[in-house]
Amino acid sequence: MLHLHNEHKYMTKLLNILREQVQMIHAGHTPDLAIMADVARYMNEYSDISHHPKEDIIYRKLAERDDSHKAEVVALLIEHEATCKKTESLMDSLRQTQQEPGRENLKNLALRCEDYIATTNSHMDLEESQVFPRVLEVLTDEDWAEIINEIQPGRDPLFGKIVEKRYQDLFHAITSQVERAAEDFTMAELVGLGAAMENIGVIATYSNGIASAVQKRFRQAYRSNAVAYRKLWRAKSSNVGDYIGVTIDCALNNLDTYTEALRDVSRILRKARTQIAEPYTTRLRIYHDMVRKPVNVDLDDADR
Repeated sequence: MLHLHNEHKYMTKLLNILREQVQMIHAGHTPDLAIMADVARYMNEYSDISHHPKEDIIYRKLAERDDSHKAEVVALLIEHEATCKKTESLMDSLRQTQQEPGRENLKNLALRCEDYIATTNSHMDLEESQVFPRVLEVLTDEDWAEIINEIQPGRDPLFGKIVEKRYQDLFHAITSQVERAAEDFTMAELVGLGAAMENIGVIATYSNGIASAVQKRFRQAYRSNAVAYRKLWRAKSSNVGDYIGVTIDCALNNLDTYTEALRDVSRILRKARTQIAEPYTTRLRIYHDMVRKPVNVDLDDADR
């Protein structure tokens, strides 16, 4: 099951390669049709011929062990057959586009690729989230012994120990994709770390500002309330209504103070949000400028 899970990861990498090429078509550029053809060929020659049959053997054993899974297994086997046909259709579309790489063929190819990517990912998600856990739960050691005897070992021409010559270009494309992902992750970490270091001081400054604003407002309210009660005490009033009136006035004063303190804090937070976001936006803008591909300008066009 770990082996099948790893093959799903390999297939996901290939679908990502395919998705990148589709994005190029949507952007109006010419995709690498040879790489796309290599992806389709691998899916046809290995995934459809080796990966799915191994799953089929396991799924049939699951249906034998538990009748309640028979309908589910039948549906999975049908999906495998449908995937094989989709792969063949994708290869036909690629051959046609390689012969006539016009916009119409490219658009049709993009649609076929998107459908293939979506259905394959959906199928693998179902297997990973529901089918594989059920297989591990239901099948016994005796079942696995029979399965292993029935499965024919196959050599992976792309992700095995030796990459076959015909898949060298595709292997390099996958390696480049992994390197780009690693670079993006590392740069994102650096961007976030650098900005966070700058923001430590900013956060401390604005935290102190918030504390000062709140203290100032409530200090004013305390003094005002103290003055009101002090005057009442000095007047030596025996009227209960005077005390009730002063208490109500102080409560309203406290409410006004609370409202003003919230306004002060809101203004400070708005300033803080802008200043905290600035290091991230600036660094990301610089990073995107660094990694953006240079635009090739024709000198004659530039002169004109």
